[in-house]
This record gives sequence, structure tokens and C-alpha cells, in this order.
Amino acid sequence: MIEVSGLHYRPRGREILKGLDMSLSSGKVTALLGPNGAGKSTFLRILAGHLAPSEGEVRLKGKPLQGFAKSELARSRAVLSQHQGLPFEFSVESIVLLGRSPFYSLRPGKEDRRVVEEVMQELGLWELRHRGMHQLSGGERQKVHLARVLAQIHPDKEGDYSGRLLFMDEPTTWLDVHQQHQLLERVRLLSEQGLTVIMVLHELDLASRYSDFLTLMKSGRILAHGEVKQVFTDAWLSEAYDMPLHVCSDDLGNVHCCPLEAPLLKA
Repeated sequence: MIEVSGLHYRPRGREILKGLDMSLSSGKVTALLGPNGAGKSTFLRILAGHLAPSEGEVRLKGKPLQGFAKSELARSRAVLSQHQGLPFEFSVESIVLLGRSPFYSLRPGKEDRRVVEEVMQELGLWELRHRGMHQLSGGERQKVHLARVLAQIHPDKEGDYSGRLLFMDEPTTWLDVHQQHQLLERVRLLSEQGLTVIMVLHELDLASRYSDFLTLMKSGRILAHGEVKQVFTDAWLSEAYDMPLHVCSDDLGNVHCCPLEAPLLKA
């Protein structure tokens, strides 16, 4: 679905992304991994169409991404950003309704409100619909924003998310362990219905458990891209994070990553 070729990004002459080439499969979950400063969030914003590359190209469904009208992208692509500032006190329902704004001009219709209620019911938010966002915990706010993006890419045909894309930048921020697994399990289930998901994660174990593909980045380059078992290895992870890391499996078949020795702070 997404093809990246020769991609560079040089804002004000500083090269952040350096010659990226890759393809992302439709209906799969891809996690972008790597240390801080690797360029993951910048790469995600370019893939989502929020930034234009300095050189190279991103193609969506065989067409250059920059050739799509913003309104066209908004009806099939949603972005869950890392930072969600709210200068005014909006209700939970109002925030989720914003996800439907690409589909109406002046005010939401019956179908928009139906979709919003359906998504909020599924995420356990309906009882909070009249609450103000500033009254919620960080985890609850994150769930509201997830509901907003899911309302935006809600399928026309029930259960068919084919052609829809969801970009998420560190979606597990503010969530406790239970909520992290709950969110990623829902995303995983939606991918099985055709949704294409690209997300930035710092939690390596979560990435290995819920992703189909991993893209490991360092210093603006792609070190490795492929299925989890190909990328989630001692060698690749140790190189990316500049410390000895070991991958092992538990009795349930889940893979985990742990340091072989505690890193020391540099003097």
C-alpha cells in the first residue's frame, strides 16, 4: 500500500532522514522502533502526509502522496499524535465528533452521530460523553483521542477497513499496562479487518507482540525492516540501542527483550 523510495528530510539544511527505502503492506501492523533521535516520529509524519520530504517520494496505492487532496486523505487516513493539546474545555463527545468533520460541512448528521456513539460504546466511553476533557485522567484522554481517530476511519461497509490507514505516534503514552494491551489488541483486531497501521513505539516487547512487521531505525536510517522474527534479534537490537540486548521467549511463545548488563551513565 505504501512505497518509500530515496527519502531524505533536511529542514534548514540538517539531514534528519537519510535515503529511506521500504514498502509497507496493506492490512498489517508495522512498528517503527529505535532510540530517541532516530527519526521515527518525523518519518511517521511524512508517511501520514503532514510533512513533505526534501528528496525522494512516498507513494500511496501507487500514487504520489503529495498528489492526494487533504480532504481525500482525511476520509481514509487518521493520525493519533503524541501530543494532544486542548486550549479549551471540550466535552468527550465533541472531541470524538471532530473525527467525523471530513464527512460533513456545517454540522454532523445522523450517520456521524451513530458512528460516534458506536465507537464510544466499544471503548467504554459513552458514560463519559458529557464530561469535560480536563476532568479526565491522561489514560482516559488517550482513549478519547483513539475514539476520535477510529470515528474518522470508520468503514462504510461494516467490518471492512480495507484501504484505511491509522498512524500512531507513541499511542501507549499515559496508559497503564492493562490499557496498553487493551489498545494494541483492538488495533490488532482492526488490522485483521483490513486496517493498515503504522505506529511509533518505545516498548519493544509490545511491538514484538502486536506487530506484523518491524522497522528498526537509527540516526535517520533504516537498520532493518521485516517480519518480527527477522528484526527482533540480539544483533539488530544491540546495534540500534548501543548496548547488549538479548531476546528470549516465554512459555506462551511471546518474545521479550532484556539488557545483558545495566548501562552506565557517561561522565
